[in-house]
Amino acid sequence: MAWEWTPLHELVALSSAADAEELHRRLVLLRAADGNPADAFQPLCLLHQFHDDKPEGATVTALLLVTDARWKHATGRLINAVAASGCVPDDDLDVLAHPHISEEPRNEDHHT
Repeated sequence: MAWEWTPLHELVALSSAADAEELHRRLVLLRAADGNPADAFQPLCLLHQFHDDKPEGATVTALLLVTDARWKHATGRLINAVAASGCVPDDDLDVLAHPHISEEPRNEDHHT
C-alpha cells in the first residue's frame, strides 16, 4: 500500500516546526495536501502559534500564509483575520493585501 500525503500529515508537519523560520521553510518546500483551500482557520492558528509571544517575523509568516496556494480561496478572510489578530504591525498590513489588489482597468476612451 502506497503512503499518502494527507491534510492531517500536512497539519502535523506545519504545526510541529520548531520555530517560525522552520515553518517558513516547510511552507515553501512541502507540497500541499488536498486540503480545504477555503480554510482560513488553520493558517491563522499557525500565525498565532508562532507569533503570539514572538512578534519577530510575523509579517513574513503572514505574507507566506496569505499567498500560499493551500488556502487560495480563503485569502480575503485570512487577511482580515490577520489584521484583527494584532500579530502583524499595522504599518505592515498593506503589504499583505498588495499582491491581491489588481489595478483597475484604464479607460482608453479619449472621446468627450
